Amino acid sequence: MCNLGEGLAEEREAIGFAKGEASGKEKTMISVVLQMNKMHLPLDQMMTISGKSEQEIKEIIDKYSKDN
Repeated sequence: MCNLGEGLAEEREAIGFAKGEASGKEKTMISVVLQMNKMHLPLDQMMTISGKSEQEIKEIIDKYSKDN
């Protein structure tokens, strides 16, 4: 029984780490998109650099831009 509890704890830890890593990557990408927007890069360049779609970039700018 002890091994089962340890296995579940390790699995939860791994899931938490993966979620935290994904969250960190998304926060970084939001920062990158916002910085590119401040630099007035064309949308096509922003899409190429970020790997995000036009719609995703526009949503990020609308949601997180301090100019709104």
